Amino acid sequence: MGRIGGAGAHLVSRSDYEGTLAKGGTTITKGMDESSQKGHDIVDIGPLCPSDVDQARAVLARGMRDNPNHVAAFGDDPTARLAGLRAFLESYRSIPEREAFVARDATGRIVGVMAMMRPGECQLSSPHEARSLSGFYAKDPGAASRLKRWLDVWRKHDPQERHWHCGPFAVEAQVQRRGIGSGLLRVFCAQLDAGQENAYLETDVRQSVGFFERFGFEVMAEDRVLGATNWFLLRRPRAVRHRREEGTPT
Repeated sequence: MGRIGGAGAHLVSRSDYEGTLAKGGTTITKGMDESSQKGHDIVDIGPLCPSDVDQARAVLARGMRDNPNHVAAFGDDPTARLAGLRAFLESYRSIPEREAFVARDATGRIVGVMAMMRPGECQLSSPHEARSLSGFYAKDPGAASRLKRWLDVWRKHDPQERHWHCGPFAVEAQVQRRGIGSGLLRVFCAQLDAGQENAYLETDVRQSVGFFERFGFEVMAEDRVLGATNWFLLRRPRAVRHRREEGTPT
């Protein structure tokens, strides 16, 4: 498996990587780093194995437990919030339905997860969404109602133009700010640049806006979700961004 640290990531050649996530079009492959950077965890990045889906969901839930949207949707109790978020990740849209890759530490434990959806597949139909939230309505009607309002806001901002939809995306809570998220996002962006594809994501964490902007994402809109500000960001492939900066028609 290719290795990647907090420094600049380089993709393995097409003949060297093992396994891809996309079927046609842009492929998400392993990444590796030419050299590690002191103080950053060295991790392997590769596709999510079906047997590790539960572990990946747990990492996502712990990594996003204290996000403003999740506090508003699932309540102030961290334990109950974690359980609610895990149930949401399991029922609303399972990770196996998404393209996904993960970062693993030296022991093979998953420490970061990036899921994404291929162009045209990021919006659930109303019947599918209703079925997905039915369990929440039965167990916690209030939480289900809040989730519905949240998803309605996100849906209205989803771009009409072709894009890969990034998320959920999180790093294990105990190892955040060590370059793992940067490594995952760097591999993702390099692949989209190679395929000349747009990327889109939402965030409810103010500090994350600057992080995503460093990778070429631009804030397209802001809106309130359950009382918290959310940001909606689009990233155009590098060549397109350069042409726009130079004033060349795209």
